[in-house]
Amino acid sequence: MNKTAQRALFHLFNCFAILLIVRIIEEFLLVGILGDTHSIIVCVFGIIFVFAYLRVKLKPIEKIGLIVTRHKITKGFVLAVLINVIPFVLINGFIYFYYKSLGCSVSPAVFFDTAARSRDAAGTSVFLMWLLFALAVAVLHAVFYEISFRGLLIHFGNYGLSYTKTNLLQSGLYTLWFLIPLLKSITSTSKSNFIFLFVFFILYEFITAYKLGLCRFATGALWLPIFDHLAFGYYCDCFRLQVSTAEGTLLNNQLDFRFLPLLIYQVVSFIIVFIYYLNKKSSLGLSTASGVQSSGGKTKSKSKSKK
Repeated sequence: MNKTAQRALFHLFNCFAILLIVRIIEEFLLVGILGDTHSIIVCVFGIIFVFAYLRVKLKPIEKIGLIVTRHKITKGFVLAVLINVIPFVLINGFIYFYYKSLGCSVSPAVFFDTAARSRDAAGTSVFLMWLLFALAVAVLHAVFYEISFRGLLIHFGNYGLSYTKTNLLQSGLYTLWFLIPLLKSITSTSKSNFIFLFVFFILYEFITAYKLGLCRFATGALWLPIFDHLAFGYYCDCFRLQVSTAEGTLLNNQLDFRFLPLLIYQVVSFIIVFIYYLNKKSSLGLSTASGVQSSGGKTKSKSKSKK
C-alpha cells in the first residue's frame, strides 16, 4: 500500500471517529436531556461535516458519488422502488395470509417509532403530522448515512483497497455505529433479549450496509443508496401488520415477530441487489484491483479504463 492509500485510510478512520464521538455524545448525554432525538443531531452535524470537508479540500461533490444528473437520479429512484416493492409485497403478503389462515386478526397499522403511537390505517385518526415528521427524519437519515458511509468512507477506501474490502470495511463501521444504542441498554434489558437484539443488529445492519455499498458500486452514484435507505427506513419506522391471536394476544409485542420480518426484508432486498450488481460487474468488467470504482461510475486500473 502506497503513502497515498495509507493517508486516505487515515482520513477514513479519522472522519469516522469524529462522527462517532458526536454520536456517543448525543446518545449518552443529549438524549437524557432532550429525550429521544432520533439521531437528528449527529445527522445534521454529519451532513455539514461532509460538505465542509469537501469544500476545504476543494473536492467536488461528485467525488463521493453525488452526481447530479436527471439520468442518475431517475435511475436510482426507479431501482429503489423495485428493490423495496418486491420484499414489501412478499413478506407482508406472507404474514397476512399465513396468520389469517391461523384465525388471527390481521390489520395494517401506521405508527412512528413505537407501536404505542400506532393508528389503524383504515381509520380516520391517522396522524399526518407524525408521518410527515417521520418522513423528514427518514430523509435526513438517508442523506447522512449515504453521503458519509457510502460516500466519503468509500471514497477514501477506494484509494488503496479493492471494492470488496472497501465495502466490508464501511459495512463493519456502519454496524458498529448501530450497536451503540444497544450497548447503552445492556443494564435495562434482559440477557436473552439483549443477545437476540445484539445478533439481530449485527446481521441486519451489516447486510444493509453491504447491500447499499453494492448499490453504490453498481450505479457509480449515491442516488440508489439514498432512495433505498429512505424507502426501507420509512417503512421500518411507520408500517406494521398488527396481528392478534384469537385469545387477544398481540404478537407485535414479541421481539422475534417485530424484528425477524425486517431482517428477512433486507435479505430479500440484498439478493435482488446482488443479482443486479453481478450483472453490472460483468457488463462493466470490474476488476478487484484497488481503487477500481470512481465516483463517476467508471472503472480504473493500470490499463485503459472502460465504461
